[in-house]
Amino acid sequence: MPNCESMQATEIRATFFQSAVAKYFDALQQDGVYCFTGGSVKVANRQYTSIKHQYEINFGDNTVVQKCEEDSKIKKISFSFIPFSKLPETAANRQVDVVGVIHQDLGAATITTKKGSELQKRDLILVDDSQRTIRCTLFGDQATKPDSYFADAPVMAIKGCKLGDYGGRSLSAWSSACVVINPDIPETTSLRDWYDVEVVEKRVPLTPMSEEVSAGQIRDRKGLLALVDEHLGYGEKADWMNTKGTVVTVRGERKDGSGPWYAACPEEGNNKKVIERPDGSWFCEANQKEYAAPEYRYILSIRVLDETGSQWITLFNDQAKLLLGHSADELQCLKETDKNAYDEVIRKACWKDVGMRLRIKAEDYNDEKRLKVICSRMKKVDYATESKYMLEQIKEIM
Repeated sequence: MPNCESMQATEIRATFFQSAVAKYFDALQQDGVYCFTGGSVKVANRQYTSIKHQYEINFGDNTVVQKCEEDSKIKKISFSFIPFSKLPETAANRQVDVVGVIHQDLGAATITTKKGSELQKRDLILVDDSQRTIRCTLFGDQATKPDSYFADAPVMAIKGCKLGDYGGRSLSAWSSACVVINPDIPETTSLRDWYDVEVVEKRVPLTPMSEEVSAGQIRDRKGLLALVDEHLGYGEKADWMNTKGTVVTVRGERKDGSGPWYAACPEEGNNKKVIERPDGSWFCEANQKEYAAPEYRYILSIRVLDETGSQWITLFNDQAKLLLGHSADELQCLKETDKNAYDEVIRKACWKDVGMRLRIKAEDYNDEKRLKVICSRMKKVDYATESKYMLEQIKEIM
């Protein structure tokens, strides 16, 4: 899915279909100059591209592509960068262009997709001069480049990465995205100078975008009573809603006295349950590997209250860790060594105000439907943003 530049410094999105994919996949190279004939033009779907052209081109069986001589008049690539400070105001699931310094490389890993195939990924933490950091995940070939490629805090520009809102704002770059390290653009110099002085020398505080409120989350909020009034979760697909409430109960123990966690495979990207063997080792049936110790991961039940009602909600590892302030490994050890201290951690998690993104779906259990409500994203309440929202609500009433 190449982006084509012209001598007029404009660009347009082009997509290959059918036999044209296999025919030209290896022939087309980034920054190459080509002559394209036999395409069809259609109105662009702006949700799936960061390119501003109102049209896009499809190439199929009748397409002919010929290599041309290099032409300095044709710009290699152009960007329409969105500063990190504007990303919370940008609609999620859109394609955006961004540029930032690689503040941290979290390393490459192999994950298993829902179809059972393996996929390479690499998580990076980017920062720009708004002093905000954002997690960016590279997938496929983009992720398999050597670690040295991402070392020494280079500037990275990405064209056409997807803006997500899971756990706050995040970025993902698939094979269709164009990733350039230290591009020859003015932003590279300015960001490099800013980072060296402000971050490296002065150590200015940086704000993770996972802690910021995304646009629309408050405006689309519903009370917990909506689960009943709107009969949510009983359709063919799961329902979703944003809500805010107060945690009033944290179930710190199961009926058998065990904690709210399970023993999981310690390999990154594999959250499957592991089984303890008589010799003290742990075995993962999913990958048929043996480990000296597991990684404990949360499955935590909490009861949340708002002005309309209350609801039991399930938290998985990331959300439970945010609420409790400790990893499951830490609390598993604490529960065994100092039960009073463990109970105090559970107690302090109560009466906290949180914002949540909920997934609601009724599931069959013993021939009856039971509503299962899972928190896919949790955030601490930003009271400044909350106050602005309440003032807006008052103005609408008046």
